[in-house]
Amino acid sequence: MDSPPNLKRLRQDNLKTRDEDIYFEDGSVVLSANDSDGNIIYFRVHMSVLRKNSPVFRDLFSIPSPVAIEQYDGVPLVHVHDDAKEMKEFLQVLYDPCALFAEHLHPDTPTRLRGPLKLSTKYQVDRIRQRILSTLEAEWPTTLPGWDKISNEIRGLRRSSDSLFTRAVATIRLARECDIPSILPIAFYELFTQLTTQPSQYRVRISTLSRDDLETVTTGGHRINMFLMGASGNLRLDFWDCSEHEKHPCGSGRPCDECTSAVYQHWEIVLRGIACGDGDPLTILRENVKDLENNVCDYDECTCSSNCRDVMGSRIDDLRKDLFKKLLLFFIP
Repeated sequence: MDSPPNLKRLRQDNLKTRDEDIYFEDGSVVLSANDSDGNIIYFRVHMSVLRKNSPVFRDLFSIPSPVAIEQYDGVPLVHVHDDAKEMKEFLQVLYDPCALFAEHLHPDTPTRLRGPLKLSTKYQVDRIRQRILSTLEAEWPTTLPGWDKISNEIRGLRRSSDSLFTRAVATIRLARECDIPSILPIAFYELFTQLTTQPSQYRVRISTLSRDDLETVTTGGHRINMFLMGASGNLRLDFWDCSEHEKHPCGSGRPCDECTSAVYQHWEIVLRGIACGDGDPLTILRENVKDLENNVCDYDECTCSSNCRDVMGSRIDDLRKDLFKKLLLFFIP
């Protein structure tokens, strides 16, 4: 039995909704988009605003139509093949740049920026895209001093490991979808460190990444471990000679092989801490350099002279810088 005409009309009306925020009575064009439930959402906006900010809309509105243009509420109607929620977020930022606010280092930031970034890319609104890119690149820096600053801020905020995992996964997905390769290496690195410290906790949720990205984080982590395991050559431990230093560190009469043994033991402890998931390698190496600068050793029976510790600290610092530079190579899909 067919539904009564009034009920049919009511159902149809329920599927067509004017957005409560982005529907300006003096607007000159209506954009319609489907939401996740299939409902049509209408946005009444100003053609002049779209033309001014988007070359895509500018070209669209410049093309003469061979047939009568569909109307809605007395103005031209354009249906866009975008998610209604993302279209609303995009239009809000287009009209009010302050709507783009995202809390610094919040785990939801990649998700909040996804809609405006996707559509500003699609419709070539460069000022919005560039602002979002600046926000993301500030949170996922491409320099070691920048990353040290961010990692210190994260520790100060006492973010849970769960939120750090969520933030890294969401950032990788966003970077893939919107073509932001610059932030991928450090995002993959952050994900690798979370998987190292809490491997079982994220085994199911990591599946939200693509197969290629899962392989990238696994392969990149293996490359980091191999780099660190072979780092004794970079540190020149096999050729440790106290007499080469400006101030002879063994002036007390201790043989140089005593310092050499102490340096080896020190580095083994560092590697053991990294292998056991005590923290991310960049942070462990940084803290180790600080300890050596303060003449603090990782084990009680250390006989390494203060000058040898200085040299060891300098070499580990160089190794750390080299590791950061190689992240771009390690996390190649």
